[in-house]
Amino acid sequence: SDEHGTYLCGADTTITNCGTLVPVVLANGRWVDDVTPYSNLDFPDVLMLGLMIEPLLNLTSGKMNTASVEELAAVLYAIKWINNKTDGFYDDVLPNTLVVLAVEGAKNEAEATIKATQLTNDAFSGSPLHAGIITYVGPMAATAVSTLSISGSMQVVTQAHDSAFADVEHYSTLAMMVPSDSYSAKVMEHMACNYFNYQKVVLITMASAFGVQARQTLDAAEHCNLNVLATISVGEKKKGHEILLESVKGVGARVFMLFLSPAVAANVMEVGYRIGLFF
Repeated sequence: SDEHGTYLCGADTTITNCGTLVPVVLANGRWVDDVTPYSNLDFPDVLMLGLMIEPLLNLTSGKMNTASVEELAAVLYAIKWINNKTDGFYDDVLPNTLVVLAVEGAKNEAEATIKATQLTNDAFSGSPLHAGIITYVGPMAATAVSTLSISGSMQVVTQAHDSAFADVEHYSTLAMMVPSDSYSAKVMEHMACNYFNYQKVVLITMASAFGVQARQTLDAAEHCNLNVLATISVGEKKKGHEILLESVKGVGARVFMLFLSPAVAANVMEVGYRIGLFF
């Protein structure tokens, strides 16, 4: 441990900086140190997980969906190491639990998403999942979350999503791997004002409404009074991104705050550099 947090390492290692920095505070207020935050929790002998991703293969174009392949590979890799209890690599993570996984893909349609989620949830002889990992974005994510919540399964979302997911009372069994846009906006506002002395910004948000609460947070001016010169919302598809970005070239901003999913952010950055918006 150091002043920045704790590196989770195997108990038998002598390497100081050997794992992932985990800035997690336990309920009693101390940093994670010799006791991992999951060590006192009760887990089943078999942990049933579901992974909901977009199809690995685009049947129309014949191309592989790189994002889905990477998501599947990451989950399988993690499960491989967790299920191996004798390799000295995070053997204290679920030491008495076998992790099993069901995978279903769905294209960007509500009916297909519901069907894929239900199939995943029914994969283990009718027993509901302990948790479903949802990599969808936008309306697909909301549909999968709602479908899983009916059976009492926990939902884990991995990407940028609708602002409504920050409502912990309504989504009591939802875990977000991406902070809510309202929280992210507070952090970005603090950095913009106190570290960089920015005054004018443009917000680029998701058309799925991810970023709405970010705008509300900035308008509240908790840390400073940033001047939001424009807000544009972009969709999942690349078509139309260039037109929207061209529309803010003349507003005079040099700072852009992005509340986007990784795939959309990557394309926005590429297009923005190409048209001279970012430099």
